[in-house]
Amino acid sequence: MTIITRIEELAAEGNSTTLIRAFLTIEGYKGKEISEGIKESGLTAKKVTFASEFYDWLAEEKRTQEEAEEYILDESNSKNVHKHLSHYLNIADLAERIWS
Repeated sequence: MTIITRIEELAAEGNSTTLIRAFLTIEGYKGKEISEGIKESGLTAKKVTFASEFYDWLAEEKRTQEEAEEYILDESNSKNVHKHLSHYLNIADLAERIWS
């Protein structure tokens, strides 16, 4: 059985990538081999964070500082995101200047 086949079996059982790594480690596969197998099987995905969503939103079209502040301070965002308002507004300002 190849590592790819094993990864596909574990994924089909509903295991997360973290659990798949753990199973493969227990089964004796090496870290580099596991990483390459997971990548080759297509299980790696970009982690979705506030920042990644915010950057994608800024890239869609030109946004004003007011729009950006409203987006950042939305109640669905964490207090940590709210604490970094000035940081994200600086990024929004840069994006606005690039759009101009």
